Order: sequence, then C-alpha cells, then structure tokens
Amino acid sequence: MLLCNNMKHVKHLLSHVFQAQNDLQKAKIVYEALNVQLLDELPRLYDLSLSVVQHCVGQLLVAQRDFYHHTLQEMYQLLGVRGEAIPWCVKNKCSETSI
Repeated sequence: MLLCNNMKHVKHLLSHVFQAQNDLQKAKIVYEALNVQLLDELPRLYDLSLSVVQHCVGQLLVAQRDFYHHTLQEMYQLLGVRGEAIPWCVKNKCSETSI
C-alpha cells in the first residue's frame, strides 16, 4: 500500500514536471516571437516618435517667438517708442526660417 501511494505521488509529481516543461516551452516560443516583432517595430516607433518630438519642439519655438514678438510690441507701445526706433524684427515678425 505504501509503495502504491508513493508511485501515485511520483506520477503526480512527474505530471507537474512535464506540464511545467510544456508551459516553459510555450512561454519561450511566445517570448521569441514577441522579441522578433519588437526588433522589427522599434526602428519605426523611434522614427515616428522623433518626428512627433521635432514637430512639438518646432511649434513651441513658433509659440515662443510669437509671444516675445507680441510682448515687445506691447512694451514699445507702453514706453511710447516711435515706429522708426523699433527694430525691424519686432515690427515685422521674423520668418520661421530665422529661428
């Protein structure tokens, strides 16, 4: 009876070992597939992210330029500075290429 219980226990443990090995093999296959997909998609993600960041920084610079332009115009107006004394870049908004 004791031997029979031990054999059942061993069979039970072996079934868990085989199940764990099977699960490990499945996880390894899934990991390798995801890794290949990630290696394929990372360069595209980087390129898209870079273009978004460049656009955001460009728009920030334009917004800052416009803010400073408006602020200088208001300051010159409050100070009563005549038009000919105002720098050209303040009277005529600088082009975006000069940023």
